[in-house]
Amino acid sequence: MKKFLEFFIVCIVFIYTFSFYSFADLVEIKNGVKTTYADKPRALLDTLKKPYDFKWALDKKGDWRLYIRNMTGRLVSTSNMWVNIARKVTGENGSELQVVDYYYFDYHEKMVTGWLIDKDGNTFYLNTDENELGRMVRGWQKIGNDYYYFNQQNGILLKNAITIDGFYVDEEGKWK
Repeated sequence: MKKFLEFFIVCIVFIYTFSFYSFADLVEIKNGVKTTYADKPRALLDTLKKPYDFKWALDKKGDWRLYIRNMTGRLVSTSNMWVNIARKVTGENGSELQVVDYYYFDYHEKMVTGWLIDKDGNTFYLNTDENELGRMVRGWQKIGNDYYYFNQQNGILLKNAITIDGFYVDEEGKWK
């Protein structure tokens, strides 16, 4: 009976995990080099809704990784996955606010930085600034010598449109 129960639990976890797979190839553009990830991206890992213990670590090659343990102490893979992590900040009036940041990890479980394009053509920018490294940007951002507007909710670069505050951005998302 115990083995059957263990098998049943493993099957449920397997089905639950794979039912959230997205079938979008991702492309990373870093230092002008375009990389397409062969593996399919996985569902968003929501660290806010489940009790996870996580630790950032810098590997020997200088890449950041996020080690996440679930309630049972097992490591959770971050391969091809968006992860959201809450942090507390102090508001203008001194109150504590909770801010949610999004990070993307490639198929080697390394944190991605710089430009990221999904198969639907949605463009994201994952911060390259040392203090905010890997965090998905939102709102107005100066990247290089140009200004771009990223949707406040989902971080997607607005292209060939008028921003919420009335400015035109071209087909590359640059403010003109």
